[in-house]
Amino acid sequence: MTFSLADVDSKAALVRGFEGADLASLPRAELVALQRVTVAARGAWDVALAAVAGEVARRSRAEDGAGGLARQQGFASPEQFVASVMGASHSEGVKLVSAGLSLTQDRPVGDGLRAG
Repeated sequence: MTFSLADVDSKAALVRGFEGADLASLPRAELVALQRVTVAARGAWDVALAAVAGEVARRSRAEDGAGGLARQQGFASPEQFVASVMGASHSEGVKLVSAGLSLTQDRPVGDGLRAG
């Protein structure tokens, strides 16, 4: 899988259109628009994070034993490793690894994740 931030960049460009805006004085319609583009940008970042987490999991297979990436970093599982790096809960690590593996292993699910 080729890593790309093209979707992140395109979504971030929409958010940048609001750079410097005074949130307290934004008209309601613009605030709603900002909310929507900010969520879309976060979704693009989530896909990028999932892609990396999936690759961490791929390199941390049980059959790799002590040679697996997560174990080399001192973690029992890729989910624990991902969660620790992010400062997130174990369940968040599980979700990201699962989503990341879906990006490469399950085309319909992966397509859905990339589409938001």
